[in-house]
Amino acid sequence: MRLVALAVFLISITSPSLAEYLTLECEIKQHIILREHEPVDGMMGTFIMHERNKDITFSRGGYFDGGTFDIEFSTPDYLKAAGDYGQTFIYREGKFHFSFISYMHVTSMSGQCKHVPRVIEG
Repeated sequence: MRLVALAVFLISITSPSLAEYLTLECEIKQHIILREHEPVDGMMGTFIMHERNKDITFSRGGYFDGGTFDIEFSTPDYLKAAGDYGQTFIYREGKFHFSFISYMHVTSMSGQCKHVPRVIEG
């Protein structure tokens, strides 16, 4: 019995709980795309971002449309993640910034985020 209690205790302190991960609802306040030397207004809207063990996923629809980025660094108030094509998403203290530079364009956006309760699906 003591061994079972010890095993449960060790699992509880070594396994990340869902409460340790961020779930954010973010509103894009500014989205600029530089294409052929001309600034263009980008897509506005809101999205949900879920932090998982090693990556973040975005809600379907909108600019990020279900995308997934690998986490580079994460604390409860700061997160930095990168996409497969050089995109960078940074969250800190209620604000986010996103950038994506390619041969065809430069995309930059910023906005506000708030913590939302995590919904367990399944």
